[in-house]
Amino acid sequence: MASAYAQLQWMGHALLRAQGFARRDEQTGQGRRFSLYERAGSGAGPTALLVHGLGGSATSFTPIARQLCSLCKRVLLIDLPGHGTAELAADDQPADPLEMAQALGRTLEVLAEPVLLVGNSLGGALVLSCGLFWPEQVAGVIALAPAGAPLSRAESEELRRVFRGGAESGAELGRRLFHSPPWAVRMFARGLGEHIGSRAVQHIVRGIRAGAQGPSSDELRAIRVPTLVLWGDSDGVLPSSGADYFRGALPVGSFELLERTGHLPQIERPRAVLRRIAAFISKPAPGAVGR
Repeated sequence: MASAYAQLQWMGHALLRAQGFARRDEQTGQGRRFSLYERAGSGAGPTALLVHGLGGSATSFTPIARQLCSLCKRVLLIDLPGHGTAELAADDQPADPLEMAQALGRTLEVLAEPVLLVGNSLGGALVLSCGLFWPEQVAGVIALAPAGAPLSRAESEELRRVFRGGAESGAELGRRLFHSPPWAVRMFARGLGEHIGSRAVQHIVRGIRAGAQGPSSDELRAIRVPTLVLWGDSDGVLPSSGADYFRGALPVGSFELLERTGHLPQIERPRAVLRRIAAFISKPAPGAVGR
């Protein structure tokens, strides 16, 4: 019998389809599958691509996806390789973050237009990398609680411990994700623990080490597209040193701390996130353009 967490994921993907998002499958250059959900929008803003975090899926953006269609001319959500509907085949090797970034690069190439990238956690690190390496294809970057900041040895060990998998780990992660954990988090603990114990997730967890994980501070300063980082003041997954890192590396006005918010701002504070996306589209946050 499917866990409560697996049922929640199924319902989330079904809701996306019910909201008019059509799914299609693509492949990375290494032949691993990833999925895209796409819907035309009615807004004047650029096409938006939403990128989930480690162990997540496109469903993590369900609270804002439909509303974003009123701001953008098109909205896409991705299931990265090994996540969501893009489950690994039995003989597939898990993808690393570089291959996931390449999947985003392939999507940008196919879209053939400047795209607004919105990413959470691992997805935040990936969209920042895209803004650095493919600026001509990126209209702007919004990173929600992005991973990728340098970690101390103790911080890297703690992050691997939180993502170790199992029911106890699932319960702890569920609590850490939110400023105010929903009562239903306990229902999903077992399934969440099983999910983060999967091959796709653990392949990346094993790669977490002390030191730099994503773009360096010099690389962040070199980004030439408008960029905004939103960080929850109650993030219990990533260490607060990450907030200090991004605040210090990005131009003034490109970092904002969200009060009473955990690691998933788009779920816990969807209206606040949508307001900031709308403001970013109408007047992009300060970036390196023209510097």
